[in-house]
Amino acid sequence: MLRIVAAAALAIFVASAAEAACLSPAPPGIPDGKTATGDQMSNASVAVKAYVKGLETYQACLKKQDSDAPPDTTTDQRRVWLTQYNNSVDKMEEVANAFNVQLRVFKARSQ
Repeated sequence: MLRIVAAAALAIFVASAAEAACLSPAPPGIPDGKTATGDQMSNASVAVKAYVKGLETYQACLKKQDSDAPPDTTTDQRRVWLTQYNNSVDKMEEVANAFNVQLRVFKARSQ
């Protein structure tokens, strides 16, 4: 009986660890181009680039998690990983576009 409980606990732990293995980075704040300083825009550019790099690492982790998954991994779990991957692509584009919009506003101030 103790072996069954231990095996169940281990299975839950392994499943939880697998889900927690890939962590998506938090998106950076995007300054308002109407009021931001040059330093703020420069820092935001660095932060956005780091965020994109972090998401690329996250996406690689999700791909590896899927390719290394045991054969009995459910289709639902694979769909979760695919959805997470697709959401990260959308978020990457969203953050980059938001920054570019504010950068154009910032640059228009100096013209």
